[in-house]
Amino acid sequence: MVLRWAPTSAAQWLFASQKGYRIQKTIISKNANQGVSTLLTPNKFLPLTLEDVKKRYSKQDSYVGAAVQSLYNPKASTTFEASVGGIIQKSNEQNSRYASAMLSADYSANAATVLGLRWVDKEPKNPEDIIMYKVWVDTDAKSAIKVDTATVVLFANQFSKVYAPITAGILQGDSQVTLRWYRMSLDGEFSGYLIERSEDGKNFKTITANPYIQTPADEHTLKQDSLTYKGIPNPSSLITYIDSNLVNYRKYYYRVVGIDPFGVYSPVSEVMIGSRSEERRVGKECRIG
Repeated sequence: MVLRWAPTSAAQWLFASQKGYRIQKTIISKNANQGVSTLLTPNKFLPLTLEDVKKRYSKQDSYVGAAVQSLYNPKASTTFEASVGGIIQKSNEQNSRYASAMLSADYSANAATVLGLRWVDKEPKNPEDIIMYKVWVDTDAKSAIKVDTATVVLFANQFSKVYAPITAGILQGDSQVTLRWYRMSLDGEFSGYLIERSEDGKNFKTITANPYIQTPADEHTLKQDSLTYKGIPNPSSLITYIDSNLVNYRKYYYRVVGIDPFGVYSPVSEVMIGSRSEERRVGKECRIG
């Protein structure tokens, strides 16, 4: 069983990285229907030290590098100015570090381990058991920062499968196409996507150097920007990507790969085909007086 978790704010993350986490497992079985609990972390679970990271991982692992930079951040300012500008600067800095850390953990199991946001339970399982895990920050009631306990319940014989993103078609324009696929897959929401393109439908190349992410548009934007989302029912449920500088009337093939919060890559999606037809061109040039 692989556990992954994430604090929901920069302040909680920095606090938890110093205090460490506790993990408890409870097994509910036929012989123990009230459950038997075990503390998996007698010692609090902390992010790896810089020395441990250097021993375990390559310098070429970019996600591990981003995790270390986010966590220890030697270039971060060590002074704090008690002013509005100083508060904003510190807040922006911490939020940037937090966002980088969470994305690194989503895209790489190694980075998640470095940040102390991943735990692997290798104990044998009885397929008939129900297992509950709890994760919380090792702190006391007097702490100024409060962090809720995370809980997940699952069947021991349950196996998580990663499904391909579900496509929603293409919008075609002048020298560009807009790819569309659903934000939610059969097994949940992905953390990022890789987009592949081909001109023969056989040989695909990734056209996104880094995982592509897109936050949902807010309701006000959706109401005002009718042109961008024209023809897309419930656009907040979709991810869109514009591929531009294309050759008109040439056929292009696209497929999408999702990356889940465990850093696992999904199978490729169904192929989406985009090309501007002669009929579409003629229709665009017609004018009605």
